[in-house]
Amino acid sequence: RDGKVIEEFSTLINPEGPMDPGAQRIHGITQEMVEHSPKFKRLAPKVVELLEGKALVCHNASFDVSFIQAELSWAGYPMPVMPIIDTLSLARRYFGFERNSLGFIAQTLGIENSGWHRAGNDVHILSKVFEKFLKAFAGKFETDCAYLKPPSMKKVRRVKTLDDLLRL
Repeated sequence: RDGKVIEEFSTLINPEGPMDPGAQRIHGITQEMVEHSPKFKRLAPKVVELLEGKALVCHNASFDVSFIQAELSWAGYPMPVMPIIDTLSLARRYFGFERNSLGFIAQTLGIENSGWHRAGNDVHILSKVFEKFLKAFAGKFETDCAYLKPPSMKKVRRVKTLDDLLRL
């Protein structure tokens, strides 16, 4: 809120089965690291609580939201209705980056990175990218692209300007 972190939540999740070796290499997370972690079903109420009434910022939101929706659904919870801001869509629409990966954009914007493909680090990098995007817009651009409505989501609150988004 106002550029300050007001709450953080991070945990590994027990996948309730063997992890894919490729995923282990990419993320640096081993089976041993997750075997005593909580199962998502136990964490689902906390996830819903954290999402309710908030805007969700993602880079490639349709990909990220599909996982969140699926996990919540399997745990018996609906996906909260919220604005979803996709920095990938904003990058493609308003900025002329040579490539649009989060890593490339962060590097181009001079944002330091201590390691990719770990959720906590990626979230911190994404928040810094989004802050720079907000400063670049500075409330000047009227847009209905301040959110992305994934195909499986039926309702999304419309946000007409990025300033409106900041008032949520």
